[in-house]
Amino acid sequence: MLPITRADAQTYDNAKVHKPAVSAGEPYGAVARLRRCLPRQRVGVLLLLMLLVGTLWLGPFWRPTGGLNARVLERAHRPMRPRPADTAAVDVGVADVLVDDVLAGEEAVDGGSDDGGQQAPPGGEAAVTGEEGGYAEETARTIWHDRRDRVIEAIRHAWKGYKQWAWGYDELQPLSQRGSTWFDLGLTIVDSLDTLWLAGLSAEFSEAREWVAEQLRLDNDREVNLFEVTIRVLGGLLSAHHLTQDGVFLDKARDLGDRLMGAFSSRTPIPYSSVNLRTRTGIRAHFAGGASSTSEVTTLQLEFSYLSALTGDPKYGNAARAVMDHIERLPKFQGLVPIFIRFDAARGSLDCFRNAHPRSLRPQSLLLPRASPDSGQFVGNELKLGARGDSYYEYLLKQFIQSGGTDTRARRMYDEAVSGIHAQVRGQRAGARHRESSQHAHARAFASCWPIGTQLVHHSRPNDFTYIAEKMAGSSGINPKMDHLVCFLPGTLALGVTQGQRIDQVRGELDEAALAHWELAEELMATCYEMYRSTATGLAPEIVYFNTQGNGGSDLIIKPADRHNLLRPETVERHVAALGRLRSCTPSLWGSRYAEMPGREARRGSSLFVLYRLSGDFKYREWGWQIFEAFERHTRIPDGGYACLDDVTHVPPPKRDKMESFFLAETLKYLLLLFDDDDVLPLTDVVFNTEAHPFPILRG
Repeated sequence: MLPITRADAQTYDNAKVHKPAVSAGEPYGAVARLRRCLPRQRVGVLLLLMLLVGTLWLGPFWRPTGGLNARVLERAHRPMRPRPADTAAVDVGVADVLVDDVLAGEEAVDGGSDDGGQQAPPGGEAAVTGEEGGYAEETARTIWHDRRDRVIEAIRHAWKGYKQWAWGYDELQPLSQRGSTWFDLGLTIVDSLDTLWLAGLSAEFSEAREWVAEQLRLDNDREVNLFEVTIRVLGGLLSAHHLTQDGVFLDKARDLGDRLMGAFSSRTPIPYSSVNLRTRTGIRAHFAGGASSTSEVTTLQLEFSYLSALTGDPKYGNAARAVMDHIERLPKFQGLVPIFIRFDAARGSLDCFRNAHPRSLRPQSLLLPRASPDSGQFVGNELKLGARGDSYYEYLLKQFIQSGGTDTRARRMYDEAVSGIHAQVRGQRAGARHRESSQHAHARAFASCWPIGTQLVHHSRPNDFTYIAEKMAGSSGINPKMDHLVCFLPGTLALGVTQGQRIDQVRGELDEAALAHWELAEELMATCYEMYRSTATGLAPEIVYFNTQGNGGSDLIIKPADRHNLLRPETVERHVAALGRLRSCTPSLWGSRYAEMPGREARRGSSLFVLYRLSGDFKYREWGWQIFEAFERHTRIPDGGYACLDDVTHVPPPKRDKMESFFLAETLKYLLLLFDDDDVLPLTDVVFNTEAHPFPILRG
């Protein structure tokens, strides 16, 4: 196999150029395996022949990198409208036939491959270069509309399974053909409303609306997670109202918002993790000493602000903004924050500080009595942009965008955080920043937990893939691990640079820092795509580790416990909670606590979708199509629905009996929008919440 450079890796000329990720414990490289099979003296000759054959074979696919020529499409802004229902009636194989016809002589879209089920882009390199991805404009429009219609058929198929076996339940278990209950709110129905409407599935949307109007009960005597219900149910209702102007959805949203306000009853602005919808009583988390996830309490602001804008009642938005007022005052590591925030001083919650300071030097603000509730301080020193941290950074930017650019505080906090991701974090500077603050002693202690000279942006060996590492609690070093959840970041970074405009329209106005953010977005997107195309199924695992040794092995290492796929949208969009979503796909791991443990996070705003819209680069559409085909090939259940996978490194992959509501709400919606016309939900007019529900930008 020929060596590849970082530039080659970014172009993805052909799927066969790259080494697949290896599982932990497997030997690195082909040479080690060949030495076990062949006499030593023949290895050199064999490798020379392989090099010669590989050079001849790869020649037609290789080209020097120089960027991909993406045509600027002119957006026609028009009022949102449902797609005619007849466009959705597409048989499973129809689009493939149409695409093959228009390619006429090119490689077939569904052509097989010998690299573990992965496929090169249709038409080879031409498919992702030049105008409209290498096709004539009309041909390209036909191809993308056909692919869009394939996604619509997948939406119909997922809905069919849910309706047939799980109607009214929260989610579908497609293997056992039954429903499962988490919050008893019909999550899949409410979460899918805007997806059905955008897909033009009028009959399915009508039956979902009728269920919401007649059967959605919000007075259940049940504990629900504030974050999950806000992003999925409240977000779904608000988005459906935005698209349809149907008062039924707003009435339900107002009722739900009033009940969720019970979580904001702690002694600080930080809400409790859960709330009882009937009694409207806030409830602390059942783990981490009652602490809330940082991302959970800071991923409510879009929904509550929009509810206030629609109802004219400021209480919802005021409660959400008070959280950000409080977060702004807390010490940070150059804009980065730990993944837990507390209102209960649980035993061991500040081990980093306790170990770092003699008792005589510990600030009193850190020595809270064990029974003292509602401190509102960050817990520990674990920094990560994956589970429990991700949507904090996403919502900083999106609060600014939703406000029409008036929330400059949110933009400043976002810019500080992104700079912190880039820069080396120096503890002394972090403490000095709060020297004039009443909490500066807390800040010094906080900063001392973070080693001087560490950074989060790293590159793998040997092919230099960019990734975001983690700083783990109780550790002085960096963990070369990246959750799939982190794949929200490329889209967020790109959106922060252009604020919904095309990059070629604003590039001349960008400073060096903004250009660096755009470059990081492109590099991280390539890494996230590699997480998919490096596996046998073409689907990403939940977590990957990166090779930092330069020993000639694969860049990506997938450990046995991390090989599952939960039908996530982060790459084609974004984020679910490692604990929450993992729990929901593997309830046996959590035993009797399953029903009580809240989800960790949400998803992020489709990175492939956002980068395509903002760059016009058709390679992102091609990558999305390959991912969609992998979902169809490996997760589709013939009788209806789709299933999580237990191991993406083997074909056929073992399946798990779960179809998450976000597969319809996010994954398929972002794929639909990726292949649809650019004037459908333009990013200059809407902002997506972390569950992919579109809200209007509030101007004036």
